[in-house]
Amino acid sequence: MIEENFFELIRPFFTRSPKHENDGEYEAIGIAYHLNEHYNLKYLILDDSIAYKFTKKNFDTLAKKLIRTIGFIKNCCYIDKSLSSQRTLEILLEMKKSFEIYNENISEKKKRPCSLDQKVYSTILIPLIAQLQDDNKNGRI
Repeated sequence: MIEENFFELIRPFFTRSPKHENDGEYEAIGIAYHLNEHYNLKYLILDDSIAYKFTKKNFDTLAKKLIRTIGFIKNCCYIDKSLSSQRTLEILLEMKKSFEIYNENISEKKKRPCSLDQKVYSTILIPLIAQLQDDNKNGRI
């Protein structure tokens, strides 16, 4: 079995520490670059802010495809119609629950779910849940 190293596709863009070679986000960028060149990638989902900014700065064609997990889930429901509103709500509520559990146990140094922080939780996740519940209730979705 041949093992591909998609990081090699983006190695020329790296001027900093090689310690990032094994970061999953950069492997995802390499795969996305390949898929976009050959198959017209629809989305590149990155939650890590450093990888997100790196992609925006260095890959114009991928920058247009960049989205974060919450935005992707929202698009799956509202635009692509690949997730039902009920399933979308279930996923978002699980994300909310995971963040709240993380927040209560912050001293355990667990990894934040989908890189959620308090700002994203308060300004994006909670309003989206409220919007989805309201849209469901009023038959807009």
